[in-house]
Amino acid sequence: VRLNDRTEHGMLVVSGTLPGGPAFGRLNPGDIVVRVNGALTTRFVPLEDMLDKKVNSECKLQIVRNEKLMEISLRVDDLHRITPKTLLEVGGGIFNDLSYHQARNHNIPLNGAGVFVAKAGYMMAQAGLVTGTIIRGVDGQPTPDLNTFQEIMAKIPHAKKVALRVSHVINPRQEAIVIAQMDKKWFPMMRLDRNDRTGKWDSAHLLKDSDAKRLPSEAEVVQMNASGQPLSTIDADSWSYDPGKNDVERSVSRSLVAVRFAMPFLKDGLETRYYHGTGLVCDVENGLVVLDRNTIPTAIGDVYINFAGSVEIPAKVLFVHPVHNVSVIKYDPKHVKGLMVKAAEFEAIKEESQARVVRRAEDNKRELAFSDSNVIKNVTKMRKMGNPENNKSEDNKKVWVVGLSQDSRSGQRMVSRTGRVENHGQVMFQLPSPPRYQEQNVELLHVNGVPSSQAQDGVLVDDKSHKILGYWASFWVQMQRGHTQVFYGIPAYTIQDAVDKARQKLQKGEDSTLPSAAEGGKAGAQSSLSIRALGVELEKISLATAKELGVLGVANDLWLKSAIYLAMSKQTFPPSVFAVRRRWGGTDASKKLKDGDLLMAVNDEIVHSFRAAESSVERYTSGAERGEGAANGTVKCTIFRDGKEHDIEVKTADLSNSTMDDDIVLFGGASLQKPPFAACHQYGIPMEGVYVANFMKGSPAERYRLLPTSRIVEVDGKPTRDLDAFLSCVKDKADGTSIRMKIVTLQGHKRMITLKMDSYYWPTERIHDSERKGDWVRERI
Repeated sequence: VRLNDRTEHGMLVVSGTLPGGPAFGRLNPGDIVVRVNGALTTRFVPLEDMLDKKVNSECKLQIVRNEKLMEISLRVDDLHRITPKTLLEVGGGIFNDLSYHQARNHNIPLNGAGVFVAKAGYMMAQAGLVTGTIIRGVDGQPTPDLNTFQEIMAKIPHAKKVALRVSHVINPRQEAIVIAQMDKKWFPMMRLDRNDRTGKWDSAHLLKDSDAKRLPSEAEVVQMNASGQPLSTIDADSWSYDPGKNDVERSVSRSLVAVRFAMPFLKDGLETRYYHGTGLVCDVENGLVVLDRNTIPTAIGDVYINFAGSVEIPAKVLFVHPVHNVSVIKYDPKHVKGLMVKAAEFEAIKEESQARVVRRAEDNKRELAFSDSNVIKNVTKMRKMGNPENNKSEDNKKVWVVGLSQDSRSGQRMVSRTGRVENHGQVMFQLPSPPRYQEQNVELLHVNGVPSSQAQDGVLVDDKSHKILGYWASFWVQMQRGHTQVFYGIPAYTIQDAVDKARQKLQKGEDSTLPSAAEGGKAGAQSSLSIRALGVELEKISLATAKELGVLGVANDLWLKSAIYLAMSKQTFPPSVFAVRRRWGGTDASKKLKDGDLLMAVNDEIVHSFRAAESSVERYTSGAERGEGAANGTVKCTIFRDGKEHDIEVKTADLSNSTMDDDIVLFGGASLQKPPFAACHQYGIPMEGVYVANFMKGSPAERYRLLPTSRIVEVDGKPTRDLDAFLSCVKDKADGTSIRMKIVTLQGHKRMITLKMDSYYWPTERIHDSERKGDWVRERI
């Protein structure tokens, strides 16, 4: 080498070979390359040039191995041939043949190694797969390449569970078996082939239109995942409830179920697609299960319920409470007829003492009238020092928090902790960013002995009666860095109110049958059920603060007197009054009330608790005590502002459609929706425009800065008050057309952006449930 070129100071050495490649077993690490096709070769560029000229033909190498000169003839493979040029999309994931580069980096055989997971997507992420996973087999059938994988997956029906044999490129010799559930509803199965002539990827849908429209019914889903077992007969030896470690656990064992929820598209400010939690069966006849909104945050998605850790069936979202942290799902009772499911038994709810302001006929003076004649007597007793009644508060009850500790592979078991109900109180959470659901206007239960940071949901069970006192719920909380979840008890009356509303939907014929694709199901946005609220977020303030604001002396101290009497009668301390903390955008309250107003009464009923304020609004707008303004949902609010008392007529907000109208539009890689209720009440924005929920990386939405939490209010000068108006503006725009959009941020800043349409890779589509029966359809516009 030195005789040929004195400037040379090194030679090429074989560092490794690709398993299964032409050089594997013929070249060894450490071999020194001397000549290639007779030419002395010491640099990479000449080597690559000579190899390029010998693609798909033989190449002769002269090497030195163990101080011996040898000649080897090798076939030069085509790098383009072993570089993936076909992609497969299944269940929102992206798959391809293992590339040469991944095989070389991780020392994996290139041919027949399996299918590489480039993006796990909606379906595979639920099975625990991540980028870099290699799928080696599906239901016992080997998948050495993408074409074989495509043939197998195309034959699997929607919602069918399949066993995948997988490994990861980091440790390819360690295999595992995971269970995935096929999805052909939310994401189409597509094949994309690189077209070197046009420079684009040609796409082809692999699911026939007839198959896409005829997805399996819920009964068929249960049947095909039950190993052929008839639905009507469940073998008693195939299931068993957790016997529990104590009487309390045993009392609720057959009422607790494990629930998992997956949402295909992020919306409403949510950051996570996959949830699981403990559900409480409240109605066996109708198949109603209660959970918190940190398990069922929205109506769009897939819900599955696991009974006794043995039987899993699909369900539908029936009701998501717009204000409180409660959701209700529905399953078909006939699928679990033999499992002896038991409806939860709640502790009897005591009616709250109501206080009204009445005027005496003789002198027109105002005074308090209590619905419970014992209020005054109880207060008198309470004021006597040493009276035993003073120690009989309903707080300090011994309770158990019972839930299901879940693991997708090892199963579920009952867990419980004991403590004492410490108090009913308001919990103030930090304002989330981006806006998303947050609990408000409810007294939560604190349990001394069960920390709120304990990551376990469940139910609150009375130690003596073994009846349900509330639901131990998970609350999503914004932190300075990231977020966390905390746990508090939701009172039984809030839970039962949500279940009653769900039953009303069933009674009105909105969801009287099995919630399935074939038989109808989930009640939707066009609901005849009326849910009305005042349109404000309230907060408790002390009597001392109220006096500092000038309430003392007004109406002979009527309001403060009522707060003290009711607090002493119920033994809920300290006594307090309620102030408007935040008004909801787009409501009548946002125009007529002000932040900081003291809300004293609704239709002359004293507001002494969150529950009292809520029930007064519902009673006078939809109940038996409908007043003159009930026809349009109006109530009279007595407020204290700037040292004066005012009576203001306020039209209540209709929340019936605030959480169940979940249509999503996919436009330019962005997910669009109507403005979420959380953004309206937390930031005061109106329910107008098209809200940007999310965008995908590399999409036109990201490139042209169509940012999440902003609202599109105009397209090419035309107003877009809702999704329908937006679609009418963009549906006829050709590929490559530039459109101008007026954007409004949460803070009210307006700006104009220009976005170039890319209908080839990012078509406009709508995910909707037009009949509001849970039969979601993905439709291209």
